[in-house]
Amino acid sequence: MGYFNLFREISMKKQDILEDINFGEGKDNLIKEWVHVQAPPTEKDIQAVEQYLDVQFPKDYIACVTTYHGGRPRPSLCKTETDDEAIINQFLSFDPKGDSYILNSKENIQEGLPDGVIPIAATACGDYICFDYYTENTEPIIVLWSHETAPSEYECGSQAEMRNASIFKIADTFDEFLNGLYFSKD
Repeated sequence: MGYFNLFREISMKKQDILEDINFGEGKDNLIKEWVHVQAPPTEKDIQAVEQYLDVQFPKDYIACVTTYHGGRPRPSLCKTETDDEAIINQFLSFDPKGDSYILNSKENIQEGLPDGVIPIAATACGDYICFDYYTENTEPIIVLWSHETAPSEYECGSQAEMRNASIFKIADTFDEFLNGLYFSKD
């Protein structure tokens, strides 16, 4: 199969996935646009990160990052179950040479990050929107990891205490998370 035909086949499969996913578009208070979008990551880059982290990212997340890689949605405000708000600064990148490479971000905050929590977006105040693979769901839930409340496991004494102190649930799925983004009322 020639390069052109392979590219066309991949593009068609990607389009089929995109048609099944909302990305928060089409509703009055949901995503209006994406800004600062980078060149899409390769499938190889995504697979390398999944393999390194020993996770499988949800299909809707992969479709989103291949379309809006490293971008920032507008609106970009989300709320946790405890009513704390966070502003998404940008989704993390799959580009190993980029400033916001997902593996570098995880490594930078590893000491305060509970097991099974993977950062996917940086917030405006230094926190991270993350996947939490700790739950028994087939797909990870979306949580806010707070650097201000994140002690190390050594300081807490256990992963459970560390988890309770530093992560706050936002949504059950990635699509629910995107559909819940909103503009500030101010």
